[in-house]
Amino acid sequence: PPSPSPPPPSPSPPPPSPKPPCAYQLDFALVIDESGSMKKPRPNGSMDGPNGLKAFAKDLVHMFSLGPDAARFSVVSFAANATTRVPWSYDASEIDAGIDAISPDGETSISDGFEVARQLLLTTRESLDGRDAAKIVLFLSDGEQTVDAAPDKTELETALAAAATVKSLPATVFAWGFGDALTLTTLQGIASDPTKAKPITAFLAVNVAGLREYLKELEGYVCNESPPSSPPPPSPPPPSPSPPPPSPSPPPPSPSPPPPSPSPPPPSPSPPPPSPSPPPPSPSPPP
Repeated sequence: PPSPSPPPPSPSPPPPSPKPPCAYQLDFALVIDESGSMKKPRPNGSMDGPNGLKAFAKDLVHMFSLGPDAARFSVVSFAANATTRVPWSYDASEIDAGIDAISPDGETSISDGFEVARQLLLTTRESLDGRDAAKIVLFLSDGEQTVDAAPDKTELETALAAAATVKSLPATVFAWGFGDALTLTTLQGIASDPTKAKPITAFLAVNVAGLREYLKELEGYVCNESPPSSPPPPSPPPPSPSPPPPSPSPPPPSPSPPPPSPSPPPPSPSPPPPSPSPPPPSPSPPP
């Protein structure tokens, strides 16, 4: 007899559920160093390859839900000048293409990168809940500012001043660096102050691969913090007053009327009989 037909193949597993968005809208700007030092070969790569900065940035974007009710991204790269690689976009493919277009070369002007990011963050979008979107910046670099010192300022002071104008929007700035040409002190000056909700805003790793350890933490910090520009929620209305207490029980019935007064006393006894008539007068004496 013919062999039985083989069993049908198991159905493919269902696709993973789409990532739920954060509780509010996000405007997330990536400010990425594309100066000449970023193309130097390193053991784990600086810009290209699976452990390079481009792959890192794309993986970060893919961690977030994109859309009008969720996150949108922009990408700014900076060398001696800054370039908007992606204006605001909800399209992961468009964002990835902008990241791939980054081409390292030249000096490092951190201040130019922050100025372009500030202009992007000034644009608004329709709010879905009456609050502004939370404004987030992730700064990624392997070096200090080397050009564009403002009058009466050093290059470092110029970079810190530009970052301060973004933080004052307000926006939350995370500053992550790698390599040995950048100090943690510089990153801390660029970044927003740590808070209980986001205890790590500045981080210096040996290489790009070392930054990956903090991607999940970054996602949590960004998604769990209230938008910095949100007004405080209105106070809830006071609870309804308690219903009035029930009326008191009616008073107990009046006590029985007092017993009737005792019978009046018997009448006074009859007056004594009148005194007896006086005796008759004595008879007249004989003549």
